[in-house]
Amino acid sequence: MLVLWLIVVLGMIAGAVASAARSATGTATNLRARAAGRYAAESGIVFASRTLRSHLQSFSDAEGRQTFLNNLQALGSATGEVALGGARFHLTYVDVNSRLDVNAASEAQLTRFFLFFVGPGEAAGAAAGIREWVGGDEYGADASRRYTTSRTDLSFPQMPVSRPLRTLETLRTITGVREQLAFAAAPYLTVDGDGRINRMTASDTVLAAAAGSLQNEPSRIMIVARGWLAGHPLTHEIQAVYAIEGNSAVLVRWRERDL
Repeated sequence: MLVLWLIVVLGMIAGAVASAARSATGTATNLRARAAGRYAAESGIVFASRTLRSHLQSFSDAEGRQTFLNNLQALGSATGEVALGGARFHLTYVDVNSRLDVNAASEAQLTRFFLFFVGPGEAAGAAAGIREWVGGDEYGADASRRYTTSRTDLSFPQMPVSRPLRTLETLRTITGVREQLAFAAAPYLTVDGDGRINRMTASDTVLAAAAGSLQNEPSRIMIVARGWLAGHPLTHEIQAVYAIEGNSAVLVRWRERDL
């Protein structure tokens, strides 16, 4: 009986050790895949940004640059999937100005836009809710009292008095914007724009809402790079937004997330 019990105990210990080893191996594999995916996505951004800048600097006339920028999405499709050893990355170029900038759009523009999805009352309520959110004080009503001195002989820069949307997911938390409306409108909206609309690539829905801010080429381009380790489901995504200034591209925003 003692021998049998010893065998049972030893079997349980061996099982626990094997389980811990499998768990540690799985954790190490996931960490390696996450690191490889992130580095692959970063490599994709570097490759895409250098390609974008190289093309921009090759144009001596505005017409050629305009044609290239308005057809930039095809460049990402042509690149396809790129291998980096065991890692992979895929690129997408997005014309930010083909979408309506939520942070810069007026209440009237937002109302006209939402009318494509809901009735007049809900459209007006959603537009008012967004403008109230964006115009709100991100740091609270008493921010200046909490973060600055009470001495009147010292001056400090005025603190920000607005809270622009950082991601479109925030729409679902705004009063007056139903989740169904946020999902339906998201493909036509952006939080990375500069208030201008590219009439050459924007949809009729966006053009109907825009007013007085139309142009013939994008002034902001988003590069979306997704990297992963071959054979592993974890994917890392980086969104890099570049402002187009003449024949140069300047990085203005950077976001990362695991998918």
